[in-house]
Amino acid sequence: MKRRVPAFAAAGFFLAVFLSVSLTAQTLPELFQKAKAQVKGESWSEAMKTLDKLEVEAAKPGNETANQQLQGPMAFYRGVCEANLGMAEKAQADFEAFLAVQPNATMDPSAYSKKAVAAFQAAEKNIAPAVSSDGSPSIFRAFQ
Repeated sequence: MKRRVPAFAAAGFFLAVFLSVSLTAQTLPELFQKAKAQVKGESWSEAMKTLDKLEVEAAKPGNETANQQLQGPMAFYRGVCEANLGMAEKAQADFEAFLAVQPNATMDPSAYSKKAVAAFQAAEKNIAPAVSSDGSPSIFRAFQ
């Protein structure tokens, strides 16, 4: 004997699935705040996954402005995570990308690990020397 599922029960099931998918979808600000909280909580791998989701969502049509605004901060937090996961070269590259967007940025050594600070400092040294060989500010720094 076949059991029939009433139409309203089937519709209810699909509505529940739709709502659960809708409720789990997060906005760009929510994903960014989640990543920041994971970094603060030292959940490096989870933060990297959240940053990956954020990058995918930010790249979607209609998010061009937000995507551009998020490039620097996403690179910074990736750098922090990578440094703490033992990926110093990747961290330095991401910090260089961050500094390209935010050239005057600094990192508070009391807020981040020694690994992250070291990678950030290496990125700073790599992108432009602070002074030229005669001791005067470099052209790069002068134009900042």
